[in-house]
Amino acid sequence: MPIEFPLSPEKIREEMKRIISEIRDETDWELKWNLSELTIEIGNAPMYGPIFGINRDSKKIAFGSWLEELTPKYYRNNLVEFLIIRESLSCFIENELLLETNFTLVFYILNLCALAYMRKKYEKKYFETKLFNIRERFLFEDDQLNDEERFFQSKFHSLATNVVSQQITYKHLLETFLHFLEESSYSELDEYEILDHIYRYLSNIPEEIVAPIRLKLNTLQVLEKVVDMGFDATASNIAEILGKDHTTIYREFKKIASRYNAYFRVQKNFHKLGLHFYLILIRLNKNNDDNVQRTIDELCKVRYVGIISEGKGDNFHYIYSITLCPHFVADSLGNKFEKMMKNQIIKSFEIKPLKNRIYMTSFVEERFDSSIENYQKLIDGVFKCKKIETWNDNKFKQSPPMKFTEKERNLLRAISVYKSSSLANPQLYRVFTTQLKKFAVDNKIDINKLDDFLGFMNSQRNQLLEKELINFRLELTISDLAINDVLSIKVNCDTENEKTVQLIDKISIFSRIAFHITHDCIIIQILGLNNEHPITNLIIKLISKFGFEYEKFTIKQKVWRFIPLSELYHFQGNKWALY
Repeated sequence: MPIEFPLSPEKIREEMKRIISEIRDETDWELKWNLSELTIEIGNAPMYGPIFGINRDSKKIAFGSWLEELTPKYYRNNLVEFLIIRESLSCFIENELLLETNFTLVFYILNLCALAYMRKKYEKKYFETKLFNIRERFLFEDDQLNDEERFFQSKFHSLATNVVSQQITYKHLLETFLHFLEESSYSELDEYEILDHIYRYLSNIPEEIVAPIRLKLNTLQVLEKVVDMGFDATASNIAEILGKDHTTIYREFKKIASRYNAYFRVQKNFHKLGLHFYLILIRLNKNNDDNVQRTIDELCKVRYVGIISEGKGDNFHYIYSITLCPHFVADSLGNKFEKMMKNQIIKSFEIKPLKNRIYMTSFVEERFDSSIENYQKLIDGVFKCKKIETWNDNKFKQSPPMKFTEKERNLLRAISVYKSSSLANPQLYRVFTTQLKKFAVDNKIDINKLDDFLGFMNSQRNQLLEKELINFRLELTISDLAINDVLSIKVNCDTENEKTVQLIDKISIFSRIAFHITHDCIIIQILGLNNEHPITNLIIKLISKFGFEYEKFTIKQKVWRFIPLSELYHFQGNKWALY
């Protein structure tokens, strides 16, 4: 039975006792401390972060009084149920570890365990809304985080998705965590190292990550219509097109959203914004970390640069970015890197406008054995897979840039904070949380009043769509391993040549592959591989067979940050700022 409101310490204690008993029945775990040892109170507690909702010391647990005020009821109920489960699970963790102020990893793990517990409880029901509402509480962006902390958070975001989509049990997750703690005393714990062990242990191997996604024909038919129709796709209109029942199609929507990491990622209309995508590729000598960091620091001075990746190839250290900016900003960067090259800080660089960005995903109906031999058969066309183009920049029609007025500042703020929406429920938003809170406050919106917040966000999105400032790209992967290796291959070619088109088709056999295209080269990117992997060798052989020169390297995301478009636009002169 769900807990009754108003909340009281007595009701919370009784519900925790019930859950603790249930956990002990399902596992062979022994309690590390008894609930009777602590007082339960209603009081002050943080609203966000790994310990959101409670305030703990050696004598008491205080549940946040703000929980009572959340609306609507289902949102409040989800969070309270989650917190009670999480705190019940904490009874199986040493109290010393729970009170270790410099070690937050245990609370992130408890959050994941509570998610896994709820996922099992609601396994026959749609779970994405619960996952989204909870995850955005304990994993939220903060401008004050350093690169290592952002990396830590991104790993947990991936793990949260995988725990749900792969149905990892809370027992397996907590026992894995405790296993990796055994070799260290609490005072010596390195939470980044332990997280890395857990992440690697629970993650798939590269051959599985990049394998074509297996979908039944009925589900694949629905997915194709979703890609064709984009954000306009609904269960009702797809049902009408396919001549099927609405509830059948809705079940397919929920299946895709629940089983896979499926969502609509916002794509900015660069034509309407008057901005342009640029490829930035910088080569440096290996084993010179100072020059690498100095170069990244220079890029970070440009506020248009949101994502920077770095890595290594056979001969060089690489820095890579796809940046949306005015032409004059790219020209300025080019001048800056010319000087750095003359001063021998970097070896060489390329800053080129993109002609197109293409994203492909492949599917199979039967189980795919991810051996190297079978990947060769996919390339050769012996094994068939369905190749779907999930995005092409040509979806945006050529159009003159808008001239934004001060009254339209909110449009630029909205397009900056809005990252994606759920496939199954368009009202589940992924956003830059810190900036969204300020955006909402400035517009007198209380984000804890969910109906008010959703009304505000829906209004902003509708305006962006009406003015054709955004579109959506479908993202669909088996697991959300966003911080894995990314294989990058630069292929020098005539991008208008038929051979280039054939190459793109031949290698579009993976769960996710991107092509960043300039006038004289293509950057191929595959999530989950590195430049030494045997599958990479298959791709290289194919490229060589086509007669193209290539350069291969492996990168990982180094910088990922918010881009404040409303601060970069001069409304009086209708121009973009230099920096």
